[in-house]
Amino acid sequence: MNQVDYTKYSLSELHEALESIDAYAFPENYQNLLAELEKPERKNEKVNIAKENKTDGNNEIQTRVFLTMCSCLMFASSYFIYISGVFMSRNNRREMLNIHDNPIAFHLGVMALVFCGIFLFYKGVFGAFKSKKT
Repeated sequence: MNQVDYTKYSLSELHEALESIDAYAFPENYQNLLAELEKPERKNEKVNIAKENKTDGNNEIQTRVFLTMCSCLMFASSYFIYISGVFMSRNNRREMLNIHDNPIAFHLGVMALVFCGIFLFYKGVFGAFKSKKT
């Protein structure tokens, strides 16, 4: 009977082997597999994986908060642009788009900002990423 070297297996591969091994047909390999899973360095690997999963959750929360804040900025900027009636007018410089000169383009620009804000708000509140569970 062939002995399997479980030292080269990753932790997920070891768990997969544990689920699929026949303990009665291969008792020596089964015992070697259990011994490999009980090694201290394998337990440290479990702790590291748990820490990585926690960090991934924190990154996702930070990303959601950032996207929600960006959506609020988009809504605020579209509101102030709509109230002032002018795109890009600073210190009496030339206006890029004015509501009186071209109302259709002005309203389309404001609507584009609002839709970008809605998209960012949706991604921020309902999740920017799909969880990849392995």
